[in-house]
Amino acid sequence: MKAYIIVTLNLCTMHGANMYIYNKTQYLKEHGYRVFVYSAEQGEIVIPGLREYAPYQSPYLRFYPGCFSKGKIRQLLKKIRSDIGADQYEEIIVESTNLFSALWGELLSEQLKCKHLVFILQESFDYTKSEQEYLRFKFSRHELAGINPFSVRKMLADENLPVDDSAYILAYCNNSIDDCEDQISPRLNSHAALTIGSIGRLEKKYVLPLAAQLREYCQKRPDKVFNIVFVGGTREQKQIHRIEDLFKECRNVNLVLAGVQFPVPRSFADRCDFFISAAGSARATYYYNYPTICLNPGAGDIIGIPGLTCQDDYTIYSSCAPISKLEEYIALLLEKKEEIQFTGSMDDGSYKREMTAEFDRQLRFLDLCSDFRYYDTYKIKFESRSYRPFNVLGKFVHAQLLYDGLVLARKLLK
Repeated sequence: MKAYIIVTLNLCTMHGANMYIYNKTQYLKEHGYRVFVYSAEQGEIVIPGLREYAPYQSPYLRFYPGCFSKGKIRQLLKKIRSDIGADQYEEIIVESTNLFSALWGELLSEQLKCKHLVFILQESFDYTKSEQEYLRFKFSRHELAGINPFSVRKMLADENLPVDDSAYILAYCNNSIDDCEDQISPRLNSHAALTIGSIGRLEKKYVLPLAAQLREYCQKRPDKVFNIVFVGGTREQKQIHRIEDLFKECRNVNLVLAGVQFPVPRSFADRCDFFISAAGSARATYYYNYPTICLNPGAGDIIGIPGLTCQDDYTIYSSCAPISKLEEYIALLLEKKEEIQFTGSMDDGSYKREMTAEFDRQLRFLDLCSDFRYYDTYKIKFESRSYRPFNVLGKFVHAQLLYDGLVLARKLLK
């Protein structure tokens, strides 16, 4: 029997990383693995298929290992070993999805004497030299990958770094629209000239520039009514107020902040004239045959209209047009809507087949390095000034108290 452990940060929200984790766990179960997902954030898990992993939420994983004494870390690792019944498995694999998790994943894999794959699912990186040294060690062992061919070079701040196919994965996360209860459509104005949808977490950098451009677009057409629907959540209440304030004076806009939705109701998506989203969320609506304008998740620059002005193999490093040209792209989409070339991959089963082939490929990464060596991630410290109290307190107080303090600090800063 084989076991696969995924270490991640937060299952209590809806984003592409968690959809990837869900798809990966389903694949692993189908291929005979016992699966465990350990995460840091505490609360209700959004994706129903991941709720079985609620018992494996641990406050320790929200902090760098170096915050705690080595004795506390040994206790945690022994507990995990006991929880999963490690001795019964002929093979164990650990996978981590971000740097925080990777530091713990490295310690855990050393405890279990198993391989550790670090698949960083983030889109931007700002790592210290000590963190980069660790990631370079994993890269040298073919145990580090990003979500596109450029990611590892960005992580290690080395544009000339030679990379091959083992340096990136395809994080399949786009199968998020389905038939389900629809609580969004009743909130739509049935007389609207256009219904424009956007899917993604509201704290992302592109959201406010997009909202401002949509406001301008609607203000130029005062004789028409528009539904503007943002599907996605945020724990930053100020961000919600900012979006609402942008449209406060727009009498012809019905703004719907739908919050977290999983899955996204197909009946709602059918009522949208088009979507404007970033990264994986844009691919999701495009793969389900909905016209989509794709944005860069950073400043919100426009990558294009998949199937019309660009292909679906874009990355966050693809060339972009400024967000100020959004009106032109909307006009182009509406004019040539019938010319968009959709892949139909969700309808003909090809998405599932391609996803399975990709997960097969990821498991083959384990064959690229035959030995077992580990990095002492305990020595890596988080250098932010705001983190220093945790570096001190973690040696003396329980991780749960640290976590509760962090949650309180977030609330005070909102």
